[in-house]
Amino acid sequence: MHPALRPVMAWQASSVFVILCNKHVYNSFPFPLTLVLLHMLCSTLATRALSGAGYLPLPRIGWRDYARTVAPLGAAFAASLALSNVAAARLPIASMQMLKSLAPLFTLSAMLAAGKGRFSLQLLVIVACLTLGGALVNYGDLHFDPVGLALQLGAMLCEALRMVAVNALMSAVLPKANPLVGLALFAPVCGACLLVPALVIERAALPQLAASPQLAGLAALSALGALMLNCCHVWLLSQDSGPLIVSLAGVLKDMAVVLLSVAFFGNAITRVQVAGYALALAGLNLHRIQGASGGQLSLTAKLRAFAADPVTLASACGLAAILVAAQHPKAQEV
Repeated sequence: MHPALRPVMAWQASSVFVILCNKHVYNSFPFPLTLVLLHMLCSTLATRALSGAGYLPLPRIGWRDYARTVAPLGAAFAASLALSNVAAARLPIASMQMLKSLAPLFTLSAMLAAGKGRFSLQLLVIVACLTLGGALVNYGDLHFDPVGLALQLGAMLCEALRMVAVNALMSAVLPKANPLVGLALFAPVCGACLLVPALVIERAALPQLAASPQLAGLAALSALGALMLNCCHVWLLSQDSGPLIVSLAGVLKDMAVVLLSVAFFGNAITRVQVAGYALALAGLNLHRIQGASGGQLSLTAKLRAFAADPVTLASACGLAAILVAAQHPKAQEV
């Protein structure tokens, strides 16, 4: 394997592992808040161990900067993780991954609200593709769960606000910091925010873990997988992979998760969902091409670049595979 592809493959494999592992855990341990709390505990202990060993120098942040940046952003991160994992416990994996294609819509909205972007006709086309695509994904869902949908949309909103706030505030406090430094700072705050809700709402979680070594082992495996995912993400960011390879890897990873969810969990997907997912991916790729061109190309030129784009071609192949999987009898069980 080419050395440049190793971090990409590691990030893809760890991400798919965490998603499928968590879904398997939820089948016998329906306590997503406690699971996320364990993830944050594992991340805190690991990053503190790295810091104590001298491999991860942590900056000194005054209490004022900590209260103004780290604490509220850590709380937003906790809200995003909690809502996303509660939604994952309710929604099929396929629908969950398709809905995640709407994340750029929330990020664009948050940037516009914060005055970080400018609205245009081209942006309107992109937003329309993302919105309509997400609506079709939900319209075609055979097991539509309005509560799960609301939780996932709330998670994406919290994550979008956190990303915009990180860009606006943390750049002044932690310029060019190792992403693991951010994890070391945010993980304890996330854990503290999740501790009381997990203990109050999911009181039966810890006794169930204590009574079942197998469940405890699965939860520990999930926590280690989440830590591995964060480390792989840092490794990927430290390489010169380029935005095209990263974008391609993300699209292929999401599609692989959809296909594996059909194979392992029998998730039902429909043609309407696939059509909505295709439309959302088209809007996502148009947005990426617009960003890569610096907004200098006309809409016609962007559409031509879109048609010849490797990510678009890979998306088309992946969508064809998903469409074939949707015809499988197991995938059409209601």
